[in-house]
Order: sequence, then structure tokens, then C-alpha cells
Amino acid sequence: MKKTLTAVVAAVVVAGSVPAFAGGMVPVAPETAPVMTYAPAQPMGTDWTGFGLGVELGYVSNAFSAGTSASGTHGGVLYGVRGTYDYDMGSWILGGLATYDFSNIESGSGNPYGTMKKLARVGMRVGADLGDNFLYVTGGAAWNITTLVGSNETNSGWFAGLGGEHRLAGGWSIGGELMSNKFPSINGSGGTLTGTSISSFLSYKF
Repeated sequence: MKKTLTAVVAAVVVAGSVPAFAGGMVPVAPETAPVMTYAPAQPMGTDWTGFGLGVELGYVSNAFSAGTSASGTHGGVLYGVRGTYDYDMGSWILGGLATYDFSNIESGSGNPYGTMKKLARVGMRVGADLGDNFLYVTGGAAWNITTLVGSNETNSGWFAGLGGEHRLAGGWSIGGELMSNKFPSINGSGGTLTGTSISSFLSYKF
């Protein structure tokens, strides 16, 4: 009888302790693996921001038109210096451009309106950043300096065109441009001079 009573008491104690023990166990949620995000790798050394200085060489064809009174087309070599400043915004590049070129090209048939000696341009360029390549459109103000009867005449106008630049090692780059340079009322003649130029250049970026 004593053994039976002891067994009953033990069973009651065990039965009472099991719910308490079970209630005290808190299920542990499995750890969530950290989510890794990856930023796209940026090309190294493809930031176009900065100043550039260079030289250029090309060919310009001057087409003069003054109705039926006079007309003509003459071409020749164009060479000079250039400066740029560009700001790289990631996918796009915005910059400024200045060129100063020399030539010795007649303005019209029989040289009636002088010989173009210098061509200066100041404007903007904007285009796509393609890593080591920069493709852009450009435009702005232009000045044509001609020699007419022993004196220099300055004619103002505008230019617009397309260009491309490719980055080389060590800060150097090469490129080319196709531009239309237009000057209304050349030397007071009332005629329009359109100079279509194509050139290549070598530049160093600071």
C-alpha cells in the first residue's frame, strides 16, 4: 500500500511539472539569411570631368552665296588650338568648347570678299558618356577674321556640329568633329558665308 501511494504521488508530481516545463519552452524562429545587394560596378578611370587642352587639324570648304551677284566655293587647311571643360554627370556629359584656328582660304569666287585668316569658336557640347568614348553635339558663337584690301575684317556668326572623343592612356584623348560655320553678311556684302569643316584633334585632360 505504501509503495502504491508513493507511485501515485510521483505520477502526480511528474504530471504537474510537464505542462510547466512545456509552457516555459519558447520556440526559436530560424535565423533569416541577410539579403545582399550588389551595386553595378563602375568603370575605372572613365570620369570626363576636367579641363582639356589640345591641337587640331582639318579641312574647311567655304561656300559664299549672295544671290545672283556672286558665289563660289573654296577650300583649304584649317589648323589651331582648342580648350575644353567637361562635367561628367554619369550617363551624360556637359561641357564648354573654345577653338582658335588659322587658314588662308578665299571667301568667294575670285576673292571678292577677302581671305579667311582665322576662325574662332566658343560654345557648348553635350553628349553621352560611353566609358572611354564621348559622343556629343556642339554649337555656339563663331567669328571669322578675313583680310580685305590690306585690312582685317571680323564677321560674327554661329556654328553647330557633331563630334566624338576617345580616351587614351595617361590623360590623352583623340577625336574628330564635323561642323557648319555660318556668317551672314560677310564683310558687309549682304552675302552669307558657310564654312563646312571636318577636323581631328589630340587633347590632354587635366
